[in-house]
Amino acid sequence: MSTTGSTSAVDCLFCDVQAQPARDLDWYDRPLAQVPGVGAVIPGLGAFVPGYVLIFPEQHVESILKIPRERSDAFSLLLAKTAKAIRAVYGPLTIFEHGSCTRRDLRRSACLDHAHIHLLPGSYGLLCHLQKLGRISLDRTDFSGLVEHVGYLYLHEPTLAPRYCPDPGVSQFFRKRIAEQMGIPEEWDYLMYPRLDNVRQTVSRLKGQLL
Repeated sequence: MSTTGSTSAVDCLFCDVQAQPARDLDWYDRPLAQVPGVGAVIPGLGAFVPGYVLIFPEQHVESILKIPRERSDAFSLLLAKTAKAIRAVYGPLTIFEHGSCTRRDLRRSACLDHAHIHLLPGSYGLLCHLQKLGRISLDRTDFSGLVEHVGYLYLHEPTLAPRYCPDPGVSQFFRKRIAEQMGIPEEWDYLMYPRLDNVRQTVSRLKGQLL
């Protein structure tokens, strides 16, 4: 992992993924793509369908909106290239983030405190769930301040513009809603239901294809 202007945390999965040789990682944590100084892409455990990946910055920050300005353009490019490559294989994507706040005394939807974005093939009608939460914005600048206070949810569904809203503090909020939509409401937890067959298909199909 590049150390120039970067931060890391002890016992952080994503920091470990970037710092260790791939051969020392579990097969499902090995990067599908990695850009020094920017971030990496790994297959996502709990893959509801093949093609599910996570993208995270090299810097240990709580939310994508906290990526340093001098690095954010490069990370956005990594996200755009990855999304384009996955769409070419799997079709339309749902992209989301549970953007953590920096306070430790609040419940957060994010299960890890290292920022990461989920890319999941398919469309799951998630906007209606955001609308029930209240304030929604199309402008990320409206929510940059919430990172310090309550966090945010980010959602970009196929054919719709990206949306932001305050984090309701429901663990794995989007994964729970997706599981409901798929008719498996009890199977949202990626640790209890890792769906390794789908993860293997993701690795087999996308390895070497993302950058």
